[in-house]
Amino acid sequence: MAEKVSKATLGERLRAAWGEHGTWAILLTSACLGMVAAWPPGWISLATLAGLSGLAAAKVLAVRTWRREEGWGFLLAVSVGSGLALLPLLVRAPAATAAVGASGLPFLALYLREAREPRWTRTLLVETAGTLLLATSAGLGILASRPLALADAVLASLAAALLFLPGVPRVRLLKEPRGVFRLAVLLLALTGAATIAVLAATGVTAPWGALAALVFAGDLRAAWVVPAVSARHLGLALTLRSVPAALVLGLAWRPVA
Repeated sequence: MAEKVSKATLGERLRAAWGEHGTWAILLTSACLGMVAAWPPGWISLATLAGLSGLAAAKVLAVRTWRREEGWGFLLAVSVGSGLALLPLLVRAPAATAAVGASGLPFLALYLREAREPRWTRTLLVETAGTLLLATSAGLGILASRPLALADAVLASLAAALLFLPGVPRVRLLKEPRGVFRLAVLLLALTGAATIAVLAATGVTAPWGALAALVFAGDLRAAWVVPAVSARHLGLALTLRSVPAALVLGLAWRPVA
């Protein structure tokens, strides 16, 4: 008979929920790109930030709860609290918020379906869908302060996606150094750099916002020289290097609304 897993304490659950680099990537991308681009933030912005952070943590908790078969009450409390925190944003920008929420449901269903086995939550499909969903936090951060700036919200989400997407094949390269993944890293990095340059050239950001494209230099190098690190270490490193680039874009942004 399998040994019964001991129940996690509240502190352990909190560390698990907010100890994932993906949770912090969502939180910091929303703050550094979305909220900064639509400065100054109001109470709805802060509520949105709390709600996004809570939902990201709930995703991590859902997996642990599903596997350990305990902690359902804490998961429910975090999920409901996060949903309530996002209600002001839903009232202010209902169409965009509902669209993001609807796009997140297929990812959540796929993620939870694979949650029994940790390796299945790290597939290319799950990681790519999760990264795209993460990027929408930048747009929601803008809409929380400027609900009519839909074009800026879309462009900010696109920029955030391009900052993080090269990391998906980069992590895959650690275990499978195949040419297709090297090419994917190369193309995504070049696309990201070109897009940021276009944003600066067309006045969406100040000209110095193009400095954020320097973040892709590491991706271009990694397409040829794969670092000898763990996937967890690389994921954290990619988050730490992408968030400052998001901050540069946020400071250089010029909202239309």
